[in-house]
Amino acid sequence: MERDLFPRKRGAAFFIHFILKQEGRWEMGKRYVADFNTGKPDDFIQFVSEDFLRKEGFAPATVKGEAVWKKGKGLLAAPQFLKLQYAGGMVHLEAWLKYAVLPGVYCGEMGLDGAMAFAVKAALRNKVNALVALLYQPVNIPVQPAGAPAENIPAEGFAGSAPAAGPAVGVAPSYGEAVSAVPQPSAAPCPSASAAPAAYAAQPGPAYPPAPIPVAVHNPTGKATLSLIMGLCSILGCFVPLAGVITGVIGIPIGLVGRKTTARGMATAGLALSIVFLIVSVLNWIAGIVLMVML
Repeated sequence: MERDLFPRKRGAAFFIHFILKQEGRWEMGKRYVADFNTGKPDDFIQFVSEDFLRKEGFAPATVKGEAVWKKGKGLLAAPQFLKLQYAGGMVHLEAWLKYAVLPGVYCGEMGLDGAMAFAVKAALRNKVNALVALLYQPVNIPVQPAGAPAENIPAEGFAGSAPAAGPAVGVAPSYGEAVSAVPQPSAAPCPSASAAPAAYAAQPGPAYPPAPIPVAVHNPTGKATLSLIMGLCSILGCFVPLAGVITGVIGIPIGLVGRKTTARGMATAGLALSIVFLIVSVLNWIAGIVLMVML
């Protein structure tokens, strides 16, 4: 039974909603599955998707012989899984959660519907939306000329860095390589007046790097800001240990993700505060228990 879980909004959010409604499905107890055509080359899809998943804290893993991207071990929340396959611009995407019996011990799978672990499911749905939006971004990628040698296509794919402000942008080398003609003097004179002059011969010159292609990449600076907020709130652990423990536990994983964005300094500050005052909160809690027992 199909069920629409994406909010109807205008602009980009509505577009992603429409794409996933038409080509994906959300089912109770089953994986979310979507197949769609991005019209982009495979190296573009690989660069954008791997950059996104690593910044979101996912890591490659093999689960029962299946190559997936995994986030979490089930210590505080259900582990998240994404499976991504692509060829010729077509993308096959699956997303699901697992029941965590113990950290690292899982059984069964959860779809992205239902009340159980609703917060984690909502977060994973938002990640799917963001990834699909990046894969559908308009990019002016030059078309490889027919009959061009395969070595003219860069094997390293897309790479780049994001600016300090505005949308994150990466740069990628374009396809093909530049070749210039350089005149060289002939080694022998013309044999006769009627023969064609051969004073110059075209020789390939040095190859220059192709023009860069701007590519939007994932840059969740909001998590760096949230990490700093949680770190500052964890100072409350000096007076209310439980508050410091909760905010510290939230701030640490968010800070680790925020350090992969352009707001690295802010995320580092939030991460450091969260770690320090989480320890202080735990020690304060233990000291309070000891004092209660002694008195």
